[in-house]
Amino acid sequence: MKTLLLSVLNKGKITERIYYFEDLDKTKSGLNDIRVDVKKNVAYLSDPGQAAIIILELKTGKIRKVLEKTSYTLADPSIILYYDGVDMRDKNGKPFISNVNGIALTHDFKYFYFKPINKTNLYRVETKYLVDQNLTNKELENKVEDMGNVGITHGLIADKKGNIYLTTSLDYTIKYITPKGKLHTLVQDYRLLWPDFLGIGTDGYLYFSCAQLQRHAKWNNGVSKEEFPFQLFKIKLP
Repeated sequence: MKTLLLSVLNKGKITERIYYFEDLDKTKSGLNDIRVDVKKNVAYLSDPGQAAIIILELKTGKIRKVLEKTSYTLADPSIILYYDGVDMRDKNGKPFISNVNGIALTHDFKYFYFKPINKTNLYRVETKYLVDQNLTNKELENKVEDMGNVGITHGLIADKKGNIYLTTSLDYTIKYITPKGKLHTLVQDYRLLWPDFLGIGTDGYLYFSCAQLQRHAKWNNGVSKEEFPFQLFKIKLP
């Protein structure tokens, strides 16, 4: 992502703006997910390339990089994803690794959740600390809360109850963790091939698609094992 066209609905008014991330090192960066905090007029983005969280000021377009290369944003290289008993590696034997990737923002804009794919613990931090420019990097790092082991996950999203939904390809599930930290399985289905892109509708359903990343040619000796057409699924929220 080098530029971003962002449409924000706030108090019934839609505003649009293009952001160029001019202060971002695009040779290293690889922006992934985005969550918009209309209360603080910022957007939070995961940057697996720099193992960091990027904070974008919506009014000025300025950015800040926080929690860069901390134990919370760096992948654990000892965790290798595998499918059908085979490690997920490219033709050179290099395993799939992703630093901080999936992110979620609670509806009250209080908590920001995040984690690398190649890590089993989920983390959160209060947004008031994320936007506090008076905090040092170490002080901000000390504000991060460890929510416990949730396994290998991809996409994250929060519902109005404060539940955080987490998708995983290893066991074909979508799980959710409650505000009290209890982990539940919402659905398990072998059609869920790398479930990732999430949205919650006004009808009380969770909508998602499956990236089938583990079946891409890059991870299968140049042979694509993807199943077409790609599908969109929905499931009733608890």
